[in-house]
Order: sequence, then C-alpha cells, then structure tokens
Amino acid sequence: MTRRLVILLLGVMMILSCDSKGEPERVLGKLEPKREALVPSESKVKGGRLSGALDWNEEGIAWTRYDSGLEEARASGKPILALVYADWCAHCKKYGENFFESKIEDISKKYVMVLVNQDKEPATSRYLSPDGVYVPRTFILSSEGEIRDDIFAVPSRFQFFYDYRSPDNILNAMKKGLSKPKT
Repeated sequence: MTRRLVILLLGVMMILSCDSKGEPERVLGKLEPKREALVPSESKVKGGRLSGALDWNEEGIAWTRYDSGLEEARASGKPILALVYADWCAHCKKYGENFFESKIEDISKKYVMVLVNQDKEPATSRYLSPDGVYVPRTFILSSEGEIRDDIFAVPSRFQFFYDYRSPDNILNAMKKGLSKPKT
C-alpha cells in the first residue's frame, strides 16, 4: 500500500512539474495502469532524428523517439521496446553491441523501438524509472504504452537492467513481449 502511495505521489509530482523552460509537461494516454504516458516537449525534435555518441545499430534497427514511438505503436498495434541510456555509460556501450545481433535485428521489426537519452530527455527518463534511475534500462511496453511488468531482467537487483554480456537476455524478453500478458 505504501509503495502504491509513493508511486501515485511521484506521478502527481511529475504531472505538476515544469520543464526547463517553465512550461508544463504534456500528458497523453497511458504508460502503465494508473499512470498516464508522458509525451514531454523535450522529445519533440523536428524530424524525430536520433543523435548521440553511442551506436545502437541505427542502420539495422528503426529506432525512434518516445513520443512518435507511442503514436506509431498505437496505430500499428506493435509492442514497444523502450531503452533508456546515457552517452557516458560504459555498460550502455557494451549493451548496445547486442542490437547488432541478427536475431535481435529480426525480432525488432515486430516492435516499435524507442531510445531515450536520460541526459537529453530527463522527464521521459524519470518517468521510465519505476524501480529507480540507472542505465541502461530496457522496458517492454504494450502498444498502448503500458509497461509489461511480467517481463523483467533475471537475475538482477534492478528490474529492467539486462546483462549486456549475452544478447539472449534481451532476445528472450522480446520474444515474451510478442505474446499477450497473462492475467
């Protein structure tokens, strides 16, 4: 009960908070039950082009930003893989190598693939941190933007931190994400 209250209070604080320009964050749709999906103004970049110091195999995988990814998922019915990273993160660089694996490239076509740079998109990053702020964090979301809480990294003390040493970890999560959640 206490955890739900804390999550609710954090959600209210995020909705009421302002971005660095003093403008309220935009709110649209649902990310997970009892939380609304944020589409912060910070992720609205003309053309939606991604840029950063790390290589996430943009030639083989159609990465997009969170806001346009949520719209695309709703229209297509595809699930979302959302990955929060930082350019300075050594684990992120190593983890990124997994996305060059042909099996992951192939299955990514069944997903809307979203990258969130936590330093350039802090509101989105904070929102995608149900168990804390660390990088990299990888989430499987429904096409409506709800976090699939039945899909998480194992074993890990951080729920959404997948072991970068084996692409099978994220591959198995992606396979599971293509099935409907068990209720």
